[in-house]
Order: sequence, then structure tokens, then C-alpha cells
Amino acid sequence: CSSSEAGDPIATSSKLAMVFDLDGTLVDSRADLVTSVAHMLEALGHPGRSREEISGFIGRGVAHLIRQSLPEGAREPAEVERAIGIFRAHYAAHLADHTRAFEGIPEALGTLSARAPLAVLTNKPGDLARSLLEQIGLAPRFEVVLGDGDVPARKPDPAGLVHACHRLGALPGDTWYVGDLPLDVETGRGAGCRVTVVTWGLGDRAALEAAKPDRVLERPSALAELLDLVEPIDEPDA
Repeated sequence: CSSSEAGDPIATSSKLAMVFDLDGTLVDSRADLVTSVAHMLEALGHPGRSREEISGFIGRGVAHLIRQSLPEGAREPAEVERAIGIFRAHYAAHLADHTRAFEGIPEALGTLSARAPLAVLTNKPGDLARSLLEQIGLAPRFEVVLGDGDVPARKPDPAGLVHACHRLGALPGDTWYVGDLPLDVETGRGAGCRVTVVTWGLGDRAALEAAKPDRVLERPSALAELLDLVEPIDEPDA
């Protein structure tokens, strides 16, 4: 199947599903995001930021990333919008210069997609998320890819995740949401999903454990085990 935008539910015979965060969970996009933020700051004549600083702002959407990256005195709405425009134009042209799937993710997705429908829910703009997945070859694994602009509100609002489950024809209680930040745990809990976090992304291990996810995974190959931990709800006999 190919990735798609918001719309009618996708028919599926499976009652199990998995929805993934994107940045820090499936792909390491830090280098390209940092480069585009640096380009924006330079274009506007602002001081630069370190890779670590910028990485700490990733995960809550473009507006948050840009607002936090700008100097405190340059965060008026009009300035932020101008900065977002510069960032987006640069980032759209350099989405996959250095961004790659984490080691083991393509193989894990191949295994998972044969057993359950998969989706992506990210705070990255939906059009950029779909373009990135196409460029790095992961798009065919996902039946739905939703991002900012496709759903009513960004994470941690759970509405987008509930919508993703609906699109996959799955109940939230029979769906795993997989992310790399405490924000993702909050999102999954709000939607009524099972939640796992991965340790290879952007999140701090202690903060992830403090968020109390259902599972903490150390390696992509362990993702397949999640499908054995969700018991589907039996349909009543006809």
C-alpha cells in the first residue's frame, strides 16, 4: 500500500495496528533539521545555535522548533512566520540530504507490515513527512501518514492518533503507538493506545522511563514482539 492523507477509513481484516512517530523513532533527521534552522538564523542575521540546542527543540512541530531557535527578542508572530517560511523552503529542498532510517528500521517495518497495518503520526508537516518517506524508500510500508496540517491539533493532543487508528480500521486499545519522547507517551495515553518508547531517538532515557510507557525498546528488531503483546478483541459469534 502507499501512504495517504486524511480521508475515509482504509479497510483491513486485521484488528491489530501500529502507529509510529517519525523523527527520532523511524529516522535520524537531526542533521538536516539543524542545517535548515542554521540557514534560517543566518538568513535573518541572528546568532547561531548548537546542534544540541536545536535537537532539543525537535518533536513539537515546526512552529515550536523555529520559535525556540530564534532569540527571545525575535519571537513576535510576524517574525516567527517569516522565519518559518525561510526554514520550510530550505528544508523542503534538503529533506533527505543526510536523513536516513535508523539501522534495523527498514527490516523491522518489513516484518511488521506483513502482520498489521502501519501508520505514521508526526508533528512534522504532513506534506514534508510524506515526501521524506518517499525519498528514503519507507513510504510503501505505511497505509496512512499524518502530520501537521492533516489533523486538528499537534501532539500531545490525542485526536490525530485516534484518527490514525480509525483510518487503519483498528481500535485504539488494539494499537501500539511508538515514539521517542515523553510527549509521545502522553499522546498515546490520551488516545487510549498501548505505548512504547525507543531509546535510539531524541528522548532522555530517564525522562522516558518516568513517563511510564508500557514498553521501552532498545533495538528495532524488538518491535515485532509488540504484536504478540496485544490480544485482539474477539468478535461475538454470529
